[in-house]
Amino acid sequence: MPSPSKASLWVGSFTLPTSAGQDDAGNPSVESLSFSYQAADDLDNLGNKVRVRNAFQVYQGDLPPLDIPQNLKAVAQPNAGVALEWDPVEEARYVLYRRAESDTEFTELARLSETQTTDQLPSDGQYYYAIASERRSNDQIAVSALSAPVAVSADSIAPAAPADLALELNGAGIVATWSAPSVDAEGNTEEGAALTYNLYRLGVGEGVNVTAEELQNVIPLQTGIPEPIALDANPSESQHAYAITALDEAGNESAPSDTAYLNFGLLPVSDLSITINADGSPQLQWQHSGAAIAGYRVYVGGTGEVGEGAENLQEITSALIPHSSNPTTFVDEGFTAGAQGVTAERRYTVIAEDDQGATSIGHSLLLPALSVAVIEPADGQSVLERGVMNEVRFRVQNRGSADVAGLKLFATVSDNGTNREHQSASFSVAAGGIVEVPIVIGGYAKLDTLSDIQLRLEQSPLPGETVFIHAQDQVMVGDAALRLSLESDTVYRGGLGKFRFTLENTSLVETELLMARNNGKTASDEIRIRLEDADGNLLTLQDVQQYTGDVITVASGATVARLQPGESFVSDWIEVPVPAAAPDLVTVALEVDHFRYHTGKTTEVIIDGNGTRTQASCRRPPTTAPWIASPLRRSTPPKTPSPSPARPSTGTATPPPAMSR
Repeated sequence: MPSPSKASLWVGSFTLPTSAGQDDAGNPSVESLSFSYQAADDLDNLGNKVRVRNAFQVYQGDLPPLDIPQNLKAVAQPNAGVALEWDPVEEARYVLYRRAESDTEFTELARLSETQTTDQLPSDGQYYYAIASERRSNDQIAVSALSAPVAVSADSIAPAAPADLALELNGAGIVATWSAPSVDAEGNTEEGAALTYNLYRLGVGEGVNVTAEELQNVIPLQTGIPEPIALDANPSESQHAYAITALDEAGNESAPSDTAYLNFGLLPVSDLSITINADGSPQLQWQHSGAAIAGYRVYVGGTGEVGEGAENLQEITSALIPHSSNPTTFVDEGFTAGAQGVTAERRYTVIAEDDQGATSIGHSLLLPALSVAVIEPADGQSVLERGVMNEVRFRVQNRGSADVAGLKLFATVSDNGTNREHQSASFSVAAGGIVEVPIVIGGYAKLDTLSDIQLRLEQSPLPGETVFIHAQDQVMVGDAALRLSLESDTVYRGGLGKFRFTLENTSLVETELLMARNNGKTASDEIRIRLEDADGNLLTLQDVQQYTGDVITVASGATVARLQPGESFVSDWIEVPVPAAAPDLVTVALEVDHFRYHTGKTTEVIIDGNGTRTQASCRRPPTTAPWIASPLRRSTPPKTPSPSPARPSTGTATPPPAMSR
C-alpha cells in the first residue's frame, strides 16, 4: 500500500489471546504490549529500530485510570481568589473539585489540561479543594480517585488603614512607627498577628495625604514588614514623605495611612561597619547618599545616644575626611587588638559636615571588648579529627561594660589551600561574662597536623550596622573514622543481587548520609554500589536511592539518614543488576563520597566519606527468581511483526497508551 511519502506501508493484523489483560487467576489486569521488527534491503543491510511509540496497554473491561495527582496546593489571593497547583501526571487531564465548609460533598469545578489554575470564590469563608486525573482513550474516560483535600480560607476584605504613623531621625536613618489596625475595612475584628506592612516613600509635600489609587503606580520601599516599625537606612534627599499600608494573609492591601513628613537637613552616615584584625587596628567604613557633603569627622567616647554624651566625645581625626566616593574608610591607628580579639571596648561616632560647617546627627557604633579562643580538650586529645565531624568549643569573653547580643562566631580552616568556613548559632555575652560557643567543624582529609584556625566574631546591632572582630588560634589534628560494613543476601547471575550496608557513628557529633534527592524522586549522587570482577573490571554501578524507613527528608528536598553519636544505620536492601556473564565470585564495593551535618542549613558541613568492600558468590537464578528486562533479541528474524507482552520493570514507569480488546 503506498503512503503519502511514497514509501512502502506495511499493514498487518493479529489476534490477542483471550488471556491477554488477565492475571494468572483470570482476573482483569493491565499488561504491556510491544513489537520487535527486522528488515533487510537488497544489500542485506539489516534494520531493527522502531521509531514510533512502541508500548501499549492491554486490558479487559473498563479503561484503567491514571495516578492520583500529588502535592495539591491552594493559596489565598486578594479579593477572595485562590491560586491552585499540583504535580503533573503523564498524559492526563485533570478534574478539579471544590467544597464549601457547609457542604457535605465535593462538586466538580472544572476540567483542565494544565497543572495550575485560579478560582474566584463567591464569598469569604473556609473552602476545600481536591484534584483527580482524567484519562481518555478508546472512546472511554477514566477518572482517578480524589487527592487528599486541602483547605484554604478565602478573604476579600482588606484591613483598615494603619494609624499614628510617626517618623524619627536617629543615627541609623529614619525610623517609622505606627499602630496596627484592630479591625478590617468593614469594622470586623482583624487578627493583627497575621498582618504585614508595606512602607512607601513619596515625593509629596508636608500635609499632603495620598490615596490607594495614587499608590498603585508606586513601588513600595519595603514589603513584608512583620512588625509596626521600620527603618529607612538610606533616606532620600528629594522624597521626605512616608505612608504605610497593611496586608492580610491573602494579600488584600489596606488604604494608606495618613502621610508623615520629615524634612531633615544633613543625613547621618549609613552602613557603618567596624573591622578589626588580630593584632591590628580598627577600620571604619560607611556610606552617605548626600550630594552636598564636604566630609566627615570621627569621634570616640560618649554614650552613643542622640543628644546625650556629646560633651564627652573626643575627635580622633586630625582634619576633615573628604567625601569623595562611597564607601569612605578610616583606620584608627591609636588602638590595637590582640591575637585573640579586643581587650577594651571603644565607641565610635561618625558625623557628616557640609561646606558651611553644619553637622549631621552622629551615627555611633560600639566596638565591644570581645576575645575568642579554642577550648582545648581536658584529656589532651586532638581538637579536630580527620574523617569525622567535630564539635569544637570556643570561649568568648566580654571584658566590656555593655551586654553584647546577636553575635555569631565563624571558624575557618584550610583544607589543602581551600578555606572551609563554619558558623555557630546566634548567642549573647553579658557584660564581664564568658560563654562557651560550640561549632561543628569538618574533619577534612587534608588538614595539617597543626592547623591554623581563623576566627571571626560578627554582630549587627541594628540594620546598617556591622562589627567584625578577627582572631586566630592553632589546633592539633588527629585521625578517626566512621565504621562501614557491607553484606549481601542473594546474588543471581543474570538477575539481581541484594546488598545492604551499616554505618556506625563513632563520633560525638550528629552525622548524615545523603540517601536520595528531589524529595526521594532522584537517586543519591553520593552513595553507590559497584560490582567488579577479580581484575577490577566494572560489571555494574548502582546509585543508592532510599526515601522510606529510617530516613528523613529535609526542607531542601534532600533525603538523609541522620545518626546521633553512637547510633548505627542499616540501609534497606539495595537491588543491583548482575550481568549474566558475571564470574562465580564478584567484588562488591560500597562508595560513600561524603558525610554530612545539617544538610541544607547555614551550618551545613560536608566532608569526604569512605567505603568498604566484600566478596559475594553468584548463583544461577531459580525459575522463580526475579529478573531484569533487557532489549528483545531473537536468534532468527521474524517473518511478521509479533506481539510480545512484557512484564513491568522494577523502575519508575510512565503510563503508556491504552489498547483495549
